[in-house]
Amino acid sequence: MRTRFPSPGEYGTSKLLMEAVLVGLSIATGIPVMIGRIANLHGPGQSLAKQQGIVSQVCKTSLLGQPISMFVSLDTRRDYIIVDDCAALIAQAGARLRRVDRGSPVMKILASGRSVTLASIRGEFRRLIGRRPRVVTGVSPYARLQGRDLRFLSRVWPDLDRAQKTPLVVGMSRTLADLSLQVNGARSSAMN
Repeated sequence: MRTRFPSPGEYGTSKLLMEAVLVGLSIATGIPVMIGRIANLHGPGQSLAKQQGIVSQVCKTSLLGQPISMFVSLDTRRDYIIVDDCAALIAQAGARLRRVDRGSPVMKILASGRSVTLASIRGEFRRLIGRRPRVVTGVSPYARLQGRDLRFLSRVWPDLDRAQKTPLVVGMSRTLADLSLQVNGARSSAMN
């Protein structure tokens, strides 16, 4: 049986419905709620079984000597935040949430504040691995649902966003090292 993944439109709609439920809960009960809208998360600990996350997918396909399929333009821009920086932001925002008026839900964007093209990511990987990742471009009916330029700026608690963020290339390098261990571990297990 094949797993059906929601389209980008369905995914976004379901996220908005979940947010509405939380806002309603906060208003009805007075429980403080923070809704975190996380940009593109990357970093060590990514599951190789999931086919999402361009950073982890480029790492994986490069390590396996396979091409990666991209269904959007290479000039598509996204904001990438490494998991450790995002976790620190969530912890800081959670601590601040305790001081918010009861029943006042807070929506915080959790992002690096830097927008990068897919072509730039490809170039950074070329420097990291010594060769350009193989990319196969294709067409998808869902590509039109993907914004070409997603830049994020949080207007809620902007002082939290001023903390030093890990550069994308450092996160890519850490992800590559972690996935290399996973891939080599899987190869070793298969040989035994």
